[in-house]
Amino acid sequence: MGSIPEDHLDFVVLKLSEHFGKSKVVGIHVGNFLGISLCHIGNWMVTQDAESKLICMDPNLNHRGITRCNDVAMKLVQHFKLQHQIINIVGYSLWKSVSNDGLNYTGTYDPILNFEEEDSLEFQLENLSGLLHGQIDFIVLDGNHNHKYLLEELNHVNKLLKYNGLVIIDDVHEDWAAIKETFELISHGNQFTKFDFDGRIGILRKIEDTECLQKA
Repeated sequence: MGSIPEDHLDFVVLKLSEHFGKSKVVGIHVGNFLGISLCHIGNWMVTQDAESKLICMDPNLNHRGITRCNDVAMKLVQHFKLQHQIINIVGYSLWKSVSNDGLNYTGTYDPILNFEEEDSLEFQLENLSGLLHGQIDFIVLDGNHNHKYLLEELNHVNKLLKYNGLVIIDDVHEDWAAIKETFELISHGNQFTKFDFDGRIGILRKIEDTECLQKA
């Protein structure tokens, strides 16, 4: 279905609660799709501290047969009255990439054939890493599922996060073997350590204030 299931989202907010308690936090959410995980986490932030903020990022393309997904996500944000918590950035986290992981889900929209027509701002995560260095408490990565793209995102995540901050990665399982391998690789490095894992969601904790990851 494309969205993170409720039980896994409950796992995410449980771990965020255990780690941050009732404190004000600032987070980033990469990859909104229909806004389900965005609003679930946004609602948790309200219950923790109403001054918490969540910056979300999505290129607003067609995905899984749904046109302009980010427009749908923002309607959900308004429905749950989370406008005071959520800051919306329309753009790719890094460079432009083929939507839908290159797959034609509906048989009518080929993302490869339509690649040149899909436009959105690039390098938004990189821009934020220059602006908010060391000021972010947690980051959710659920956008591009290419492992090399994920590794480059983690380079910027490393700059954005505070010491002891968390990285939450979706689809850490056998269906996305390269994502799972990347998670295991990074969790045994010297920048991040494995914080928790529920069979789908992998959570890393930043352990050093270093600037870049070893490329795989």
